[in-house]
Amino acid sequence: MPFDDHGIEPIPAAARDSTPWQQFWIWTGANIAPINWVLGALGITLGLSLVETIVVVAAGNLVGCAVFGLFNLMGHRTGANQMVLMAVMTVLAVAQTDPDWTAATAVTPADKVTAVTQLLTAIGIGWGISWLPYSAGHSRFVRPGTPGRRVFWAAALGMYVPTVWLAALGACLAGGGGTADPSSLVTGLFGVMAVPVLPLITHGPVATNILNLYSCSLAALSVGIKVARWKLTLGAGLVAPGVLAVFLRADDFAQAFDHWMVSILVWIAPWASIVLVDFLVLRKGRIDLPSLYRDDASPYGPVNRSAMISLGAGLVAAWGWQLGIVPATRGPIARLLNDTDFSWLSGGLVAGGLYHLLVRRAARRLAARAPEEVPAI
Repeated sequence: MPFDDHGIEPIPAAARDSTPWQQFWIWTGANIAPINWVLGALGITLGLSLVETIVVVAAGNLVGCAVFGLFNLMGHRTGANQMVLMAVMTVLAVAQTDPDWTAATAVTPADKVTAVTQLLTAIGIGWGISWLPYSAGHSRFVRPGTPGRRVFWAAALGMYVPTVWLAALGACLAGGGGTADPSSLVTGLFGVMAVPVLPLITHGPVATNILNLYSCSLAALSVGIKVARWKLTLGAGLVAPGVLAVFLRADDFAQAFDHWMVSILVWIAPWASIVLVDFLVLRKGRIDLPSLYRDDASPYGPVNRSAMISLGAGLVAAWGWQLGIVPATRGPIARLLNDTDFSWLSGGLVAGGLYHLLVRRAARRLAARAPEEVPAI
């Protein structure tokens, strides 16, 4: 397989040979990973029952994966960046557990709401949002004539099916008295059958990190870092084991990863909201591609000030409703409302709403000045 030498420039039509079915398997493969069942088990840890956990994960991912599908449409339209073993594993795991579907330790309404918001952030709506920066980088390779709805459903379902399946499996195992620790889940519940399960467990992280490394170098190019892509990829690969070691040394792996998810959603949600408003609402899905790559051709100039102001306001709003791992990242709204976490929602609404207002106001001012700039005849 040849090395992909495409940068952040639009992919030529001749090089766009991917199909929706291939896009489906890209995202399915990346999400068949043990972290999804670990986060599913988090719902039980937070105090929800098995039924409540599955409902929250399934409903939350409908929203998160739908947004993910929309971002894939951007890459497809523009060409620019931004199962047998499965069934056997499920049967074996469920057969060796006796889950209580309704037992829950969070019994008061306030505690239920807190647990639901934290689970939505970890693997509900937040899970789909966390993948948004990667989406267009792969859908830009889909053939130009492919209907947009096929691209949308391929990406959304490729994200939804394995995420909800493994999260529900993890919740079922934890509901039967299991643990959220990845190694304990595999060895304790599968026993000798852990051997055939291991290839699946290995495949998920490998597939995920291929996407991580590929998108890392594209992100660096997008912000103007002038370094060879292979060097950036190598650097990211060297940093990754250190990050993994931090998670493995944590007292509670699931909780540690949940806090990591919160920390990245604080900026991804406001950024994504601005992008959606700009692409779908203000530009009506139409983009002048050359203006994305030339400062002198962009209608916003070298810096989109409205976007930067909105992003800053969105970050503050997200922090206000964030429940992070250290006191400085626990916002006043989150603490006031019983440790709830709606950082993705508050940040997205403020950033997207403010951006729309600022751009519209700027357009009205420009329109009002236009008659004055026309010379008299």
